[in-house]
Amino acid sequence: MDHYGDDVELFASGDAMLVSGTVKGREAVGRWFGDWFSNFRPGYHFEIEELWDVGDTVLAVARHGGEGKASGVEVTGTSVYVIRIEADEIVFVGIFFTHPG
Repeated sequence: MDHYGDDVELFASGDAMLVSGTVKGREAVGRWFGDWFSNFRPGYHFEIEELWDVGDTVLAVARHGGEGKASGVEVTGTSVYVIRIEADEIVFVGIFFTHPG
């Protein structure tokens, strides 16, 4: 979280997230990530498939997966991440899930 600005904003699309919507502030964003990861067993992983640097914005497509903590069910997905950077700090993160064609 050291690279996140104090007023960072995170938007998570509602189509596949456990908690969707917008959260603001470094602490709230850190809690959101912590809460999200707490639903999975250790070893949840991400693999970046595509990455674009578009000025002050980074676009990434990543496959991710792991096992649900309570169910043990293997979950996988692909997400698009939009990350905006200002003055060497992350000020916005958008997470959008894609759906298989």
